[in-house]
Amino acid sequence: MGDEKTVELLELVSQYEQLCNDKLRTDFIDGFFTLGRANYNSGSVKKYGVDSLDMRPHEPGIIVEVGDQMSVKKVEKEDKNAKKAQNDGIMNDDNELRESENDENSNKTTLRNRKRSEKSTSNTVPSTKETKQPEKPSFNPLLQFGGLVPYQLRQSQLHFTAAIESAVERYNLAVRIEKLVAELESV
Repeated sequence: MGDEKTVELLELVSQYEQLCNDKLRTDFIDGFFTLGRANYNSGSVKKYGVDSLDMRPHEPGIIVEVGDQMSVKKVEKEDKNAKKAQNDGIMNDDNELRESENDENSNKTTLRNRKRSEKSTSNTVPSTKETKQPEKPSFNPLLQFGGLVPYQLRQSQLHFTAAIESAVERYNLAVRIEKLVAELESV
């Protein structure tokens, strides 16, 4: 039993080392390298870096969920659009119901007005616009640099996204290694 756990520990340490030395390291290197190339290609007109970032609050593109094991979750923008369309459908149904009630009320008042010789003021129901809480707009970080961003900047974003996923995987491996070491020490 101890030998199997030792072999498993060695395999996990090997995976951890490969991940840190190969994938995680190269993702960060390639991300910064392509960011430098994007800065070089843009010339002195526009520089991409921390000074040119939009620091206003916005929806994230990637969420790292923390628990027993960390996981990376990419935010789906279609879900928001579907939810918004569903909410708009509900609002439209509600507005149609109000309009039909207003039409019935206005028909009754016009009938009454025909019977009378004097004209009365029309009873209009003010439309009540519901105030929606402003949602944070879905945000593609590259769009803050304009519609036409250099290809290298897009590549840099992909490398940094892969680095985040590798960092989460590295953390999960480290947790598994610590648990296995604790089990081996208790035996």
